[in-house]
Amino acid sequence: KARRKKRLKHGRGSVKQPIGAADDVASTLPAEELLEIDEALTRLEAEDPEVAEIVKLRFFAGCSMPEIAKTVERPLRSVERDWRFARTWLHREIAPETGSRL
Repeated sequence: KARRKKRLKHGRGSVKQPIGAADDVASTLPAEELLEIDEALTRLEAEDPEVAEIVKLRFFAGCSMPEIAKTVERPLRSVERDWRFARTWLHREIAPETGSRL
């Protein structure tokens, strides 16, 4: 059981952040990581523009979840669900290359 918990798929070596901790992440990342995030966000936008908009508002503008829900005129729970999906999707796209802290 101890070995299983140390596997990569169980988060070994990853840095966990609460969802609200993303507010200041964009300002602390190196330029090359921001470029990779932007490229991944462009790919996400092609698949789901609404989810990409939530990421932009949260990650780059630092908006709170209630602010985003009001801006995109959607229920807060839907916005929170889409944010979780987007973080997972972006992490899969970026983490193997950069070790990003999304």
